[in-house]
Amino acid sequence: MFENEYYNKILQDVRNTDNPAIKAIRLSVHLSDMLRENKINIYEAYLLQGEIISHRREWYILPAWGSTVQCSTVQISDCIAILNQRLLALVFKDYKYADLLKDFGIEALHLCKEKRAHYIMDDYMEFININAGADSLLYKLYNARQNYNSLSDEEGPFHVEEFPYHYCEPEKILLGKGNLQSMKSISGDIETLLIELND
Repeated sequence: MFENEYYNKILQDVRNTDNPAIKAIRLSVHLSDMLRENKINIYEAYLLQGEIISHRREWYILPAWGSTVQCSTVQISDCIAILNQRLLALVFKDYKYADLLKDFGIEALHLCKEKRAHYIMDDYMEFININAGADSLLYKLYNARQNYNSLSDEEGPFHVEEFPYHYCEPEKILLGKGNLQSMKSISGDIETLLIELND
């Protein structure tokens, strides 16, 4: 099925559980490993991150998984992960998916029980509706990334700590200050993996 057996191990690891939260965690670990080992480009990683967000969302909206904790499983980091994915969707000009992610972000915001001051969450509705021309919001993200090492842990979580981490700076690209090293290319193994994950 796969040219590289490595991807078969990923598929089996994810399929070995029915729990969507565990699927998301396992796929996230593999995604981080593949990025670190340079086995995947940012577009392929973005597509796999879409699967992670779908599994995570399934966990917190479906009664079989989320109702026992009354949806308190939605955290600030979930909202940030959706925002980051939406920024990448805009970078890749994947506008239909960007609109869907906007809906996911609004949904996650309403389910999020973690209420405190936060540089993104204070204006999350503005952030999740962001477009390429929203320079002030993009600069807020850009400045947080540039000053990440000097920020207090108590101010986080930070968008730099969620995918795409330091591998891509979507806010910088949307500000016209950078470009994307990877085009929209996908290897046969990643394409097969995505198909099998949805089978």
